[in-house]
Amino acid sequence: MAKKKITVYAKPEIGQEKFTRHIFSICSKELGYEILNIQEAFPDCTAIDLERNKIVQIEFEYEAGNFIAHGHDKQMDKDKEYIVVCWNNKGSDLVRSRGVVVIVLKEEKRLNIEIAEPPEIKKNQIEKPRHIIISYNRKMAYGKEFSEFESVRMFRTNVRLGKSLPKGSVIVLYENSWLIGEFTVVRYHYLKKKPETSYEKELYSLLSYPVTVSTDPVKDFTKGHISFTAFKMYDPRVSISVLKRKMTRSGFLNIKYEEYQKIRGQIKI
Repeated sequence: MAKKKITVYAKPEIGQEKFTRHIFSICSKELGYEILNIQEAFPDCTAIDLERNKIVQIEFEYEAGNFIAHGHDKQMDKDKEYIVVCWNNKGSDLVRSRGVVVIVLKEEKRLNIEIAEPPEIKKNQIEKPRHIIISYNRKMAYGKEFSEFESVRMFRTNVRLGKSLPKGSVIVLYENSWLIGEFTVVRYHYLKKKPETSYEKELYSLLSYPVTVSTDPVKDFTKGHISFTAFKMYDPRVSISVLKRKMTRSGFLNIKYEEYQKIRGQIKI
């Protein structure tokens, strides 16, 4: 039966005692030991020898002979059993002559250890909040003024705002050449199809009502759902010309943070 390959990413520690301790911590079960405790003082580890059901004392060394060089042979309790776990067998014969068992991880036949360079760890790319202008369509908003959304906590739109809309993104609303207000995104859901079964309709109603201006959210199905906070009407309204850009026909425009600051600079904070 092929031995399980164990990859250890610890190359910067090679030559150090903690390198041996790290490997043993990973491979102890394969070697037949259950770790009970690891500490700084001698002995480094207390473990159960699972094959014999016996408690043993383990000292980690990079080279076996360091057990003698560090004077640990003089610290042993005659009523306890000691094991030296090392990576390199240099000095192992001298240690064994003191009646101490030596396990050389580098040569251990029960293991198939590969020491590898640590993989490049990429930091989690946390999506930065986006700043978006979307058209405000009164017809889609059931004839309601945008100001009426201040009393609710959801804005619905059929405009697809991308694969994701990170929390903290800001949506600015555009109507008839004017930027009229904004809100900050808490959560964004996009549903590709209209609810069909009674169960789906019930769930959709719970999702949408009463946190929307629609009184019949299933009938007025909309794909995009934005839960929001920090609702604000612009006073005065801001001409989109401040950005020196035009609104797209799709009713969706990504803007830079600096452009958003230009808009904010035109209103009363």
